[in-house]
Amino acid sequence: MRAMILAGSKGSEIQPLTANLPKPIVPLGNIPFIFYQLDVLKKAGLKDIVLLLSYQPRKIQEILGDGSNFGLVIHYVSEPEPLGTAGALKNAAAFFDQTVLVLNGDILSDVDLQRVLEKHRQKKVPMTLVEGSSPKPERCGQILTNRQGFVTGFIEKPRGDELLEGHANVGIYVMEKEVLDHIPDHTHYTLERELIPRIVSAGLPIYAEHTNAYWCHVGDPCSYLQANFDVLAGRVPMPGFYGLFTRKPIPLPPDCRVDDKSFIHESCIIKEGVVIENSVIGEKCRIEERVSIKDSVILSGTRLKSGAQLQSCVVGKNCLLGESVAIRKGAMLGDKSHIADFSRM
Repeated sequence: MRAMILAGSKGSEIQPLTANLPKPIVPLGNIPFIFYQLDVLKKAGLKDIVLLLSYQPRKIQEILGDGSNFGLVIHYVSEPEPLGTAGALKNAAAFFDQTVLVLNGDILSDVDLQRVLEKHRQKKVPMTLVEGSSPKPERCGQILTNRQGFVTGFIEKPRGDELLEGHANVGIYVMEKEVLDHIPDHTHYTLERELIPRIVSAGLPIYAEHTNAYWCHVGDPCSYLQANFDVLAGRVPMPGFYGLFTRKPIPLPPDCRVDDKSFIHESCIIKEGVVIENSVIGEKCRIEERVSIKDSVILSGTRLKSGAQLQSCVVGKNCLLGESVAIRKGAMLGDKSHIADFSRM
């Protein structure tokens, strides 16, 4: 059994975080996002993995190599130009010599993949997809099914007048090679808007396996923050690769207040009077006196000068936030941002 991850997106929906990093390695709880996907695949016994790349592929390859450090075998297929989610699969046709489980590259989940694979075998269909509930169905594909669980319709990112009673597309699929026959060669083609509706229209069976497990589509700044909070709350397990990503204690001044949820990299410098709640602080950050950080993510190499106040925001790498700066809900600062003393955002 083989798995593929659609990891070629530019991640424009969470810019500026993806200006200098491909989305699969943007940090989540101080760990590159893709490790959560590799971990859930490995736990399901899927160790032969193909990454379908397009945007800044070398940065992903430099982190993962051939996969041997993680007990995996990792192959790479790069697109000469963006081909869409289905076009990327057709471009990797050489690896469809067996049943393939496919993950969208922006899905954080704890779905039982072994159960999904077993249902696919039982139903003997060319494609199975996973459906679940979503608080924001307009941001996902909406799946319509009959009483037997077979797909009768699919609406990608439905508008208000298109919202019907149905479930959301989680972004996990199981496919047989015959699915590729419905994807044109060398053409930009998507799973959600073109391939799935085409297969349904042709009368071929697609089974929808429902899940109540945790999943999150990291498709905008709010969901990126929420995914970090879900990691902090233990709603999704940390990647379990041996010897990696172990949380280590960090010395703190006695008058600091840091809750048990927050992740702070051991290389950080934390000064007196700092308050950190439900937040992630990346590698080699410097947090100076009386800084308050709540419900926020601070990426590596950033310095916060004394008195800075951060609430529900994301700060990129190697930023400098001046004295008594206030960054409020919804702000997302790109790498190397410099914010002058006493600024309000």
